[in-house]
Amino acid sequence: MTLGAPLTLLFSFVLIGCGGGGEAGAEEGISVELEEEDGSGQSGTATLTSAGDGRSRVAVTLSNPPDVPQPSHVHSGRCGDMGDPVAGLESLEGGEAETVIELSLAELQTGNLVVQAHKSDDEYDVSVACGEIPTAG
Repeated sequence: MTLGAPLTLLFSFVLIGCGGGGEAGAEEGISVELEEEDGSGQSGTATLTSAGDGRSRVAVTLSNPPDVPQPSHVHSGRCGDMGDPVAGLESLEGGEAETVIELSLAELQTGNLVVQAHKSDDEYDVSVACGEIPTAG
C-alpha cells in the first residue's frame, strides 16, 4: 500500500484551509452602527464586506420596520449634515436589505461617508437612521 493518495488528499485540505489572497480583514467586514434619527424608533447596523473586483457588499438591518419599503443610500457628509448620495442601496423590506455597490472597502473608508435610511418613498426627506463609516487606519 502506498501513502501517495492519502497524503495528496491531506495536502489538498491543508491548502484549502489556508485560503487565498484578497483584501486583508475583508472577511470580518466593517460594522457601522446606525443611530436613530428624528425620533423614528429605528436603529441598526450596516455591515460592509468586500465583494471583490473593487466592489463592496452593504447589508443593512434596522429595528422596528414599517410596512413600506425604506430607501437607503451611502451619502457624503456626516449624520446631521449629509451631502449627495454616493451609492444607492436596495430599499429595506422588513428592516433588511443587501446591495453590492461599485465602491471598494478602501474607498468607503476615506472619510465623510455615511449609511442612511429614509422613512419611505413618500417621506423621503425624513431620515430614520444614520451611521458614519469609519476611516481606515
